[in-house]
Amino acid sequence: MKRWLGYSLILVVAASLVIVPTRAASADTSPKPSMNFMLNYDISPALTISSGTLLECSDPNCAEVVPLERLDLQGFQCGTASCSSMAYG
Repeated sequence: MKRWLGYSLILVVAASLVIVPTRAASADTSPKPSMNFMLNYDISPALTISSGTLLECSDPNCAEVVPLERLDLQGFQCGTASCSSMAYG
């Protein structure tokens, strides 16, 4: 009887460790502000984009600007003829 009780206790503890998560999971499914930039040229051949930086500011006069920081989905990237950005707000 004691042996069966010991096995049952081990089974309950093992099942609890598997069922109960060790840390909380969360997901951010809200829409993110994003922008797409298509660059059209009136010259031939069209130029190709080699790099780009999106600057953001928090004050109305844009006295202090900082590049958009790369975080998970947030960032600014350019292809050869277009750029896109996604920001967390």
